[in-house]
Amino acid sequence: MKATRISYILFALILVISCESPLSPNKDIQEMVDSGEKIYAAKIDDVKVLAGLNRIKISGVLKYGMDTESCTVTWMPGNGRAVVPVERIEEEDQFSYYINNLDEGTYDFQITTTDRGGHESIPTSVSGKAYGKRYLSTLRTRSVAMCEPEGSSLTVTFAVESQDAIQTLFTYYDKDGSRCEVIVPKTTDEIVLTSWMPEGEYMVQTFYSPEADAIDEFTVSEKGMFPEEPVTKQVVLVNKRGYKELILDSDIRLNAWAGALYKGWDGDKSATNFAHSDNTSMKELPFWYTFDLGQECQLCKYIHWGNPTENRIFDGGSLRKWEIYGRADKPEADTWDGWIKLASCESMKPSGQPNGQNTQEDRNKWFAGEEFEIPVKGVPTVRYIRIKVLDTWSGEGWILFSEFEFYKYE
Repeated sequence: MKATRISYILFALILVISCESPLSPNKDIQEMVDSGEKIYAAKIDDVKVLAGLNRIKISGVLKYGMDTESCTVTWMPGNGRAVVPVERIEEEDQFSYYINNLDEGTYDFQITTTDRGGHESIPTSVSGKAYGKRYLSTLRTRSVAMCEPEGSSLTVTFAVESQDAIQTLFTYYDKDGSRCEVIVPKTTDEIVLTSWMPEGEYMVQTFYSPEADAIDEFTVSEKGMFPEEPVTKQVVLVNKRGYKELILDSDIRLNAWAGALYKGWDGDKSATNFAHSDNTSMKELPFWYTFDLGQECQLCKYIHWGNPTENRIFDGGSLRKWEIYGRADKPEADTWDGWIKLASCESMKPSGQPNGQNTQEDRNKWFAGEEFEIPVKGVPTVRYIRIKVLDTWSGEGWILFSEFEFYKYE
């Protein structure tokens, strides 16, 4: 047993020799001698307070005093007190004690040990914090920003995760109804699921720790639903036999130099077969032309061919920027009411060289036709098309092209 012994004898002798007091010094010294030596039990070492959810853990090491039989823990606020029995076995034993049902806040603790002789140790003072609803209210789930099906797979995109978060767990059900879990690291913005249940429920859980050695992880979560299973759609060419001219009063005419709008869909892409507006009496940009597809459909793609004449390749009245509009019902008035924008198109020259200077790569792209996607999301079925020309390669108010095609989902 390690004990602290304090003797007053030497102190008393010094007082007798060197001091004089009117308060009967000999009597005081005798009382101190009669009280005997003070014995202390061995203290607990390396005491720590570990934070938790409305609880804490007191931990320490019992290195000395094999006759230690209990630890007393008191805390404020709350006037709490707990006596924890101790059974010493090893020369160095670990001590731990959980204090539950604490209100959120900071606490001051005192720990003393008691040996079999009833001697107490010098108290050890520490402080620590319990966390609760107030801390939980500050935490945010790393939510799902988007679920995008593509074929049989599903791409799940996540919002940015808080710097304080430990990790995020994504739980879902696959096509067979099996429960699946994916840990999403902070550095990962999206995951791809190869098997998932359409309209099935998923849950996102984000874990936090208020302190590095906390005994509890704090979890916030939210649930969501996967989208419907995407319908596999086949992309087919809209039959050009149904195309018809529809000339509204404000439309530009495309019949100059033996040209005609219908030549834009007759399948002939030669230099002498074209749609051509009057370049001797040019119009101010923007201007537009209108036609009928002959059927109502959901468009997904558009290909445009400029005239193959060398000085019209990325030059002259060839289209540079334009917009595609559509509607299902036949326009009864020459206004833009009821027209829905489907796509914005811009012709891009691979070489980036000035007008009149074309590389073979420029020519190859021109002859192959420029393809533009019509986004699927939110695009309605349409029958009537209006092309608004915003700019030409020469910047002049006339246009020339050879062919175009529309594709639909079927």
